[in-house]
Amino acid sequence: MERTDQTQTQPTPATQPVPYYWIATIGIRGQQLTRDATIDVTPGIHTRMDITRSVMDFLREQHGEFVLLAFSLERNDLSAPAVTA
Repeated sequence: MERTDQTQTQPTPATQPVPYYWIATIGIRGQQLTRDATIDVTPGIHTRMDITRSVMDFLREQHGEFVLLAFSLERNDLSAPAVTA
C-alpha cells in the first residue's frame, strides 16, 4: 500500500511561479495592434513553446484570426547593473 504524507509541503523556489512579460504586435484586417501582459510561468514545468501557444490562443480568443508581426517574451524583472568601485 502506498504511504501518503498528511503534511503540506511549501513550493520550493524552483516550482514557484515566475512572472514573464510578453508583448505582441499583430495584424488584423489591415490594422496593426500591440498587446501586452504578464503570464505566470513555473520553471521546469512550462516551456517557451507552451507559453507562446498560450499567448497566441489568448490573442485568437480576443481578436479572431490575425497575423503575428512581432513577439517578445522575457522574465518580468529588471536586474540592477553591477556597481564597480
